[in-house]
Amino acid sequence: GIEAPTAGELFTFLIQARDVFGNNLTSGGGLFSITVDEAAPYNLGNLTHGAFGGVSGDPLVFAMVGTAVAVEDRFNGQYQVAYKTNVTGFRSLYIRSVAADVNDTAVHISGSPFRIDTVAAGTNPARSLVDGQGISVA
Repeated sequence: GIEAPTAGELFTFLIQARDVFGNNLTSGGGLFSITVDEAAPYNLGNLTHGAFGGVSGDPLVFAMVGTAVAVEDRFNGQYQVAYKTNVTGFRSLYIRSVAADVNDTAVHISGSPFRIDTVAAGTNPARSLVDGQGISVA
C-alpha cells in the first residue's frame, strides 16, 4: 500500500509497469495518468472540487494552492510519482495506464483507486492559536 504523506513534504512512490502475464517491464515509454480527488473520510465517493492530476511526461501540475503532482518515466519500466500538498485529509489517488490505441483508453492499475490520508506537519508556534473564556491579548 501507500503510506500517509505529511503536509508540506514531498511524497514519492514508484509504479512498476507489468505485462499481461505479470512480468516487470524493463523499458519506458508507457503513459500513466495520476488523478487525486478529495474524498469524504468515510465515503469512497468523490467531491466535485479539488481534483487534479498529471500524465507521465507532462510538466508538474498544480491544482489548489500548495498542491502539486508529477510523473517521471525512469525508462526502466518504473515511473516515479511525486506528490506534495499543504492540505491535510483524505484523498482518492487514481492511477491509470493509458493505452496507446485508437481510443486512448485509461485502465486502472491493480489496487487503484488508492486511499491516502495526508497528515499534519509538526507544530508551528507562529500558526498556533489560543481560544477560550478569559483569554485576552496582553
